[in-house]
Amino acid sequence: MNLAHALLAAGHPDQAVAEYKKVLDIFPDSAELHNSYGNALRAEGHTDEAIQQYTIAIGMDPGWPTPTTILALLYSKRVSRTKPRKPKRNSALPSL
Repeated sequence: MNLAHALLAAGHPDQAVAEYKKVLDIFPDSAELHNSYGNALRAEGHTDEAIQQYTIAIGMDPGWPTPTTILALLYSKRVSRTKPRKPKRNSALPSL
């Protein structure tokens, strides 16, 4: 796990993802590992897979605020991107 953390911190999320997968095969019941794996996946741009890992971490340790906070931020970003924008007012139309 330390190697995966070091790889992620050094800016190599692709290699960190591979290491986290190996460690999770050995310790599948670690909320911390699922959270960290989610961080590596998110750094790689794999948001949906990261969300799955944060959700697993929350299920294993519901009182741990870190994955809950990250998950909330990811969902809020999704909502803000899908909000309809107000149409621009056409200046050619008279105002009422």
